[in-house]
Amino acid sequence: MKLLKDQFTELLFQTIQQLRQARELENIYEVFVGFAHKLSFDRIIICSVSPYDQDELIDQIFFTYGDWVDQNNIAERDMYLRRCPITSHIFEYDEPFFWAKTYNKDTSKESYRIIKNSLDKGDVNGVQIPIFGRTGLEGAISFAGEIVDMSADFRFILQAVATVAFREIQRRTKIHNIENKRILTGREKEVLKWTAIGRKHSDIAEILEISVRTVENHLRNIRKRLGVKSTAQAISSALISREIEL
Repeated sequence: MKLLKDQFTELLFQTIQQLRQARELENIYEVFVGFAHKLSFDRIIICSVSPYDQDELIDQIFFTYGDWVDQNNIAERDMYLRRCPITSHIFEYDEPFFWAKTYNKDTSKESYRIIKNSLDKGDVNGVQIPIFGRTGLEGAISFAGEIVDMSADFRFILQAVATVAFREIQRRTKIHNIENKRILTGREKEVLKWTAIGRKHSDIAEILEISVRTVENHLRNIRKRLGVKSTAQAISSALISREIEL
């Protein structure tokens, strides 16, 4: 159901107030799911973005909700979310953009596209919201479901609520990481040390006899453990704390 302008205003302020009053991460997610349902969306992805690594654009997946893929197979789900074609468009927009996915019954293939109006909707439809901060593009939130509105007011409320939710999630996650901070594992230290001296991912994989994908996963985990956005920041933090020495 399409909301009226006064309903937009009420939903905006009510949701932002609830997000800021939420005590735990789980409460933030509950509020956000309720917000999505009121806008006819039944699937959500909330993630941080690492613009420093074009091959691994999505840095950390904070939260997923709904039937994106098999929720029981976490590895398959994360791979799908990280490689979704819509993600590649995140650098092209500075405000929410709408997308559609269409199934080809003859070839059993899926095709994605950006849409500008409701007449171009597909079998599955959604909207992606880029989240900007002091360092530039920092995250993205995606909804999927029934698109009942594509107006400027609708995009505004999506951007406003998504930004507040992302900031609250980011803040709570950082506090959690600090409270539960662990030192790097031996293998993580090896990967970070080789990276610090300028070796490429493929070189590190060969030296340590692991796959390039495993090297990338180690670096992603290192950034999470140290609470930083980039590998360069991780190297600096690890050197200062003497996790690694060159």
